[in-house]
Amino acid sequence: MADRHPTTSCAKLDITDDAMAPDYLPGHAALCDPLAMFTNGAACCVELPEGRILRRVYDLGDGRLKLTADNPKYETIIVTRASARSIAPAVWKMAPAC
Repeated sequence: MADRHPTTSCAKLDITDDAMAPDYLPGHAALCDPLAMFTNGAACCVELPEGRILRRVYDLGDGRLKLTADNPKYETIIVTRASARSIAPAVWKMAPAC
């Protein structure tokens, strides 16, 4: 679930899987800024018709995006840029308190 931060454009994405391990683990959260431009290879919150995910995003230059996980057990996803409702770079990581 993504909750918009009340004082910025950032939205919080709660991490529920280990796709971006070891940097982002279940229980962590990513703050993502939909007003920021992403660079190839940046960790981004991507809103797809199926839901929101955190992946590294690469613009393939032909209207498609390659979404990759840091954890090699997850497959690369290729989507059209039009199917990505938003692409918001992760600008902050929050880990659970110990």
